[in-house]
Amino acid sequence: MTAAELQVRAWVEDVWDTVVLTAAPDWTVARFKAEAVRAATSAEANPDGYEIKLHGALVLDETRSLNDLGVTNRTTFTVLSSRRRPLFR
Repeated sequence: MTAAELQVRAWVEDVWDTVVLTAAPDWTVARFKAEAVRAATSAEANPDGYEIKLHGALVLDETRSLNDLGVTNRTTFTVLSSRRRPLFR
């Protein structure tokens, strides 16, 4: 890891696990989400089926960079399926 790289965490709801990625501050949120989904699930998972939150708020513009959002080392994103699931069957 170089001085310009960040250790950023993503809690991925589908697998109930946290992954830690080494990311550059200029990565877009979309790229970070795709890498997190790939690391947590499988290479076959489609990142478009997920939404990403930072500090509990949905990130609507995924073209923004991590630096634009003020992401620092050990910041944690939440990655959720964008499809709603029933609570009871």
